[in-house]
Amino acid sequence: MCTMTYSPARIEKRFDTDPLTHSAKVDLSNERKTYLSDLTLDSSGSRPQGNRMLKPPKSEIIPGNRHPRRLAEVYTGQQLGGQSLANILVTGANGFIGSHIVNRLKQENNVISLVFDTIMGEWQRNALDGTYKVRADIRNMAVLREILARFEIDQVCHTAAISLVKTAHRDPMSVYSVNAMGTVALLEACRQVDTGRILVMNTDKVYGEGLDATEDRPYHHSEPYATSKACQGFIVNSHIDTYGMNIVMSHCCNVFGYDPYSNRIVPNVVKKCLKGESPLIFTNDDSIREYVYVEDKIAAIEKLMNDDGTRGAYNISTGWIYNQKDIVLSILKSFEGIEPRYVEASLPAQIDKQSLKSTRWDWKPKWSFDDAIKSTIVKFKKYACDWG
Repeated sequence: MCTMTYSPARIEKRFDTDPLTHSAKVDLSNERKTYLSDLTLDSSGSRPQGNRMLKPPKSEIIPGNRHPRRLAEVYTGQQLGGQSLANILVTGANGFIGSHIVNRLKQENNVISLVFDTIMGEWQRNALDGTYKVRADIRNMAVLREILARFEIDQVCHTAAISLVKTAHRDPMSVYSVNAMGTVALLEACRQVDTGRILVMNTDKVYGEGLDATEDRPYHHSEPYATSKACQGFIVNSHIDTYGMNIVMSHCCNVFGYDPYSNRIVPNVVKKCLKGESPLIFTNDDSIREYVYVEDKIAAIEKLMNDDGTRGAYNISTGWIYNQKDIVLSILKSFEGIEPRYVEASLPAQIDKQSLKSTRWDWKPKWSFDDAIKSTIVKFKKYACDWG
């Protein structure tokens, strides 16, 4: 059942705010630090033994300006079938893709969810439930280094980004700062504490105009968002070549799924239809894009993270290439009686045709496009209180 209440939580650590980055700093001056040598196992099995914890403690971020608790505590995993679970840090954990990644990875791993702003809605709370939730700025290397060290992170999945093209147009400084320099801060923190495996999530926009872009196509500068991600790609490749770091980078086509807070085409059309409104079809927009369902993308990400032999760029491609009219009409198949409105729109400069192809691996989606659209609609209905 969908509810809008937040569980209260007791703040157990004191945080200040860095006046330059507005990110969390830990003040442990009046706290007893927890060391691995202090940890023992009691008869109930609820405390950690050595550097193993049988059940990771939960933490929660409270709405508003409150800070997360228990950043300073340490754990490294639990035993399952004789195997240690990995400790995985997911950045941008309350974003569209980040929340779906956390929801998948937490089933078999200990997940530390790094967020920048408030966790919103039932879906995000459910997805991040049972994970450590830490609020910090991705550009603050000192805090990132502390998180990596204290939680003994084995793998990092880096999804944090400013990803909306319109936002990038309005505020390019922030986009370059977060997408490029935030990646530098994270990779440097990982390098300094010798984190094992890192996945960086990039985009197809770096390849510019054209169909069937492969991993060896040179990056193309264009609008600020795509250019910031090209910068990110160069940074990743530099750290691989210079320091020999274990980094894999995914370039993915347009992702759709349960994404209630964005203005992208699939969520916009689904929400309009569920409200009984007619979605728009732009008569003067013939651009085509390639699409992937979020569950397929997460499966591809998980495969890349677990394949330790992969380095550098890998494209995630489905062959689902459609224009915006195709997308709208596909969604309308599930809404009998609703007809689209055809209008002419004032369109910004944009890429006309874009799709991917991979020459480095043979990944295929498990979902069909029609089933993925139906699944997306079901989830929008289930979590209607998040956006209705």
